Amino acid sequence: MARTLEARWEAALAVLADAENALTDLCAAAPQLPERSVLEELVADVETLWNADSTSDRDRKRLMRTLIADVTVLPEPDRDRIRLGIRWHTGATDTLTIPTKPPRLELPAARLIREHGTTLPDAQMVALLNEHGLTTARGEKFTIAAMRWTRQNHDLPAPSTPRTGEITVAAAAQALGVNPSVVYRWIHDRRLAARHTVVGRWCVPWDPDIEAHCRTLIAKSP
Repeated sequence: MARTLEARWEAALAVLADAENALTDLCAAAPQLPERSVLEELVADVETLWNADSTSDRDRKRLMRTLIADVTVLPEPDRDRIRLGIRWHTGATDTLTIPTKPPRLELPAARLIREHGTTLPDAQMVALLNEHGLTTARGEKFTIAAMRWTRQNHDLPAPSTPRTGEITVAAAAQALGVNPSVVYRWIHDRRLAARHTVVGRWCVPWDPDIEAHCRTLIAKSP
């Protein structure tokens, strides 16, 4: 019995010695930490350390774990933004409010639509996009539907959008308290100037004098 215990003890000591040797080899192979003065200099300029070419993504993750204890998502009434509570290992806390979506880069197609979309009919705008070799986000040729989706997605003005100093027929009718058909009749009778857009809609120049003229037309109407 004693010999069995002695053999087990010797085996355990051998395993422990092997583990100690492996740990020693591992520590010897690990890179040596910089001196304290070098570390303090690096910590003083974390931005340079973060952006250095020699800093890998894995190192950046380790750096974040070293600095930040935890991050908490906090309630935010604006759904387009998110608020983050950051607790640093030093005990300090910060709150960041950031947009939930990154800024959208305007595509070359969107820039072309912005430049010519208010003066060209939809079919001609699509032809111009395809002539420039531009494609949708899926790499497909533009159709009228795809062009209109791009216009809506990037909040681009349509051909019927009133210019500065203009309003729609519906807006003019609402301002005057009349039916839109009245405004259309004035336009067709050439008693009210308006611009006919490429998609067949009317945009009415509008200022206090024009509004006063329209109210005079209403007063003279039976």
